[in-house]
Amino acid sequence: MYIWKDGEFYIGNFSYGKKDGKGFTQYVNGDTYCGYYKDGRKNGIGTFTWKDGTKYCGHLSNGKRHGNGRFIYKNGDIFDGSFIHNQKHGMGTYICHQNGKCYKGIWIHNQINISITPS
Repeated sequence: MYIWKDGEFYIGNFSYGKKDGKGFTQYVNGDTYCGYYKDGRKNGIGTFTWKDGTKYCGHLSNGKRHGNGRFIYKNGDIFDGSFIHNQKHGMGTYICHQNGKCYKGIWIHNQINISITPS
């Protein structure tokens, strides 16, 4: 375990002084990350949980949501699909918790571009 002066801590492996391989980080603000690192950045599959309850489970590249994943909003809404550079991009489904509506389609830069099965 490594604890920074500000209180952030990390349990996991290091390579050349950087987080590398599977690890767990708890940030000072209460957010957590459990998953894989490469060269000090989140890379591979992991789960990032914000202290407000928002959660992302899926692929990351260079610290960003990139690839397939599930984003669960603090209000209970869920997006399952593809991300590029932290944005919904590609095939995905958004489920609205409050009314149960489901929006499935192709997303570009966080916006649904082609709706396939609106309900």
